Amino acid sequence: MDRTQWRSETIALLLVLSAAALRLPGCFSELWLDEVWSLYIAVRVGSPVGVLTEFQHSNNHPLNTLVFYLLGDRDHAVLYRLHSYAAGVASVWLVFAAARPGGRAAGLLAALLCSTSYLLIHYASEARGYALVICLGLASFLSLRRFAETRHWRWALCTWLLAVLGFLSHLMYLHVLVAAGVWLPVRLWRAGLRGVDWLWALARALGPPGLFLALYYVAFVRPMEIGGGPDFSLLEVLRKSLSLAFGGPAGGPASVAAAGIGSLLLVAAFVKLWRQGRDEGLFFVVVILLSPAVVLIASRPDVLFLRYFLLGIPFGYVALAPLLAQGWRAAGWPRAGVALLVLLFLGGNALNALDLYRYGRGGFGDAVQYMAEHTQGSSIVLTSDHDFRTAMLLDYYGRFVPADKQLYYVPKAEAPVPGLAWMLRHELEGGESEPEASFGDGAGSRYELVRRYPCAGISCWRWFLYTRREG
Repeated sequence: MDRTQWRSETIALLLVLSAAALRLPGCFSELWLDEVWSLYIAVRVGSPVGVLTEFQHSNNHPLNTLVFYLLGDRDHAVLYRLHSYAAGVASVWLVFAAARPGGRAAGLLAALLCSTSYLLIHYASEARGYALVICLGLASFLSLRRFAETRHWRWALCTWLLAVLGFLSHLMYLHVLVAAGVWLPVRLWRAGLRGVDWLWALARALGPPGLFLALYYVAFVRPMEIGGGPDFSLLEVLRKSLSLAFGGPAGGPASVAAAGIGSLLLVAAFVKLWRQGRDEGLFFVVVILLSPAVVLIASRPDVLFLRYFLLGIPFGYVALAPLLAQGWRAAGWPRAGVALLVLLFLGGNALNALDLYRYGRGGFGDAVQYMAEHTQGSSIVLTSDHDFRTAMLLDYYGRFVPADKQLYYVPKAEAPVPGLAWMLRHELEGGESEPEASFGDGAGSRYELVRRYPCAGISCWRWFLYTRREG
């Protein structure tokens, strides 16, 4: 290893360590609904196989649910998030390795973007399948690239294993397989393979993953029940996703600017890769843009969240890195421009991450604690604006009330009832609307706002706690 390579890998390792530090605080925030839901599924399955056969639901990310199953019902949220945390940290090194063929600076810039990305920080500290599928998707790309270079069986076997684990992490891995199916034939053709040799190489690399996908679809995906969610605007979700991916805010005019600038830079990066004759650009275009677009058009989903576009973000950083590296190597304004963009990226992501560190995913435990402290007698009786979401969280956080207290949830259709003292309202994804200071229920009762519990801007919600006054 020469001195330059040693230096770049040392810096990359420091970026991995910084990623570990940035992702750790979020692991100690409270479990939110989807994580508690995963626990609810895991404690009800009869065996590890039951993770796949007993709960065919969109909230069941099988590898993640298996972790919950093996850990059992515990009180410490961080234990459930260690696999996501490890995958999120490892992804930084994988991004460095994926971008390094574009030059030392490209590899380090890609690792820097990945290390400090708020979206990747957030989902690496959440007990779901998103960090896992990102890590396995990046590893699959590297494995496929090595297979294309060597055509060795060990890289084919590695690709098979990563594909199986990827699909079991999240169905979003489909975008990686589709991108591989478009890119690998081109890469092998350019390497000089023709005819039977070309077909045999493709079959070795992609045949078993394709067969597993077919079986997985029939057994698990086709009968899957889709969980609910809020109404969505596709353009709004895309704007928010792009803005946060490039260090912008979740909303407002600045988010439009961040999304627009990021999109232009990404297009310029694709053009640069095409002009350089780097066929990897084809993989990036498909995994980031084309495959998600086709899936959206074909499936017409009833619910859509920002997190469904997560997989393309680290690949976007890899695609963008050579363009940024070229500007950095140049003198004068190009280098200053890259420095400014990177500083804006770092600053914007730092502000977004601070909200995660300060507010977490919602003040669920704090709200339960407040109600327990301000309820006379042993019965804490409450209702809410959403029975399913609130009741599931209270079922988990009710364990933390003092031993002499007991939570009783009243479905909103049955409220008010004698003894009802509290009302919880929620706002998904940490919106910015101002809650009502008080309101009536039409049955002679009024509810007055006593506490607000903010949260980070994604995969969370704000809770507003009201106390009930009769008459």
